[in-house]
This record gives sequence, structure tokens and C-alpha cells, in this order.
Amino acid sequence: MSPPAEGALSVFGQLWNPAKAYSALLSRSSAIWSVISSCLVILAISTIPVLAAPVRLDAVLSMPGGSSLPVAALPLISLAERLMLAGLGGAAVWAVAKAAGRRTGLVLCLQAALLAQPVYVAASVGSGLVLDAFGAPPGASPGPAALLGTPAAGAPILAALAWLLLSMFDLPSILCLSFWGLGIASLERRPASSGMATTFSLYVLAILLLALPVLSGPPG
Repeated sequence: MSPPAEGALSVFGQLWNPAKAYSALLSRSSAIWSVISSCLVILAISTIPVLAAPVRLDAVLSMPGGSSLPVAALPLISLAERLMLAGLGGAAVWAVAKAAGRRTGLVLCLQAALLAQPVYVAASVGSGLVLDAFGAPPGASPGPAALLGTPAAGAPILAALAWLLLSMFDLPSILCLSFWGLGIASLERRPASSGMATTFSLYVLAILLLALPVLSGPPG
């Protein structure tokens, strides 16, 4: 298989062979096509709910804290969001690798983080359409927090933090972190569990940093 084809198909190949898919990033020509393919797949999948469930999207956007941008702009917003998160996540993995004495390059870490993003988008859109078919309320996510409900006002800080952690560990996030961790492990020739431990640990750390203002605030 030619390097461009190998790179373009790595987005899909990671679903059954992450090690081989992420190895495409080691070649510059295939890595470029992997990045292009990842961005195009994110845009394509993000367009599905715009076409299939525009009413649900309007309801989500009209919720408190929702966006005032038109529904048609959501694929571009999704791509921008995934690029930003891939940049932050890739830089964090690179920093951890450097601190551990591993010579994984920054560009490689960024590319690996981006390659995992279509998994999140696909799982998010797919689960959203399933929830919509079963009549779930707008904004519902496939995760354990959906079974617990939103904490009541004045709930203990630890209870609110536990709910936040559970709400962030939905199905799309777990799948994305898993494939990303498997990819990192294969690139750095580490056990799969070690790579997944890196991505999940960084994710928990990011959640705790986001929750820091709540934890450091006054009681109640």
C-alpha cells in the first residue's frame, strides 16, 4: 500500500489494528495524509446530525450556555474544537514523554492525538442519534452521570466533583482515550496498558484543573 493511502486509511484502520494505523505517522508522507483524512472525517461525521437531527441540535443550542451560531456551522466548530483538544493533549503527552526520558517528538504526539479525534466524533454522533431515537432529552450523553442526574444546588463539593468526573467519562471520551493510548503505546513501544494509563491520567488531571475553581471556592 502506498504511503498516502496508508495514511488516509489509518483513521479507519485504528479501529481493528491501532499499532499499524499509528505507525503510519512515522512516515512524513503518510502522516500528512493521516492528518488530512482525520480532519475530513471529523467534518463529514459532524455533518450527519446537521442533516439528520436539526431539531435536536436547535434544542441543544437553545439550552442555557448554548451557542448562538447557526446549526450549519457546527461541523467547523467541531473540527476547531477537536484540533484544539488534540493540540493540548498532544503537547501534554509530549511533556510526559520528555520528563520520562523518551524521545517522542512533539509533532508525532500532536499527530497521534489528532488521529484519535475522529473516534470521539463518531461515537458522539452515533450515540447522540441513538439517544434521539429513544427520546432522550437534548444534551443527554451516554455515560454513568446520566443515570445519577444533576447534583442539587448546595450539594457537597466532593459529590459535585464525583458527578463532574462521571459526566466527563462518557462513551465517546472513553473510546477516544483508549485508542489514543493504544496508539501512543505502539509508537513508544510500551505496553498497551501503559499508554492508556498516560492518556486517562492526563484526562483526569485536566478535569481536576477545570474543577479547581469550584474546589477552591467558598463552601456552599
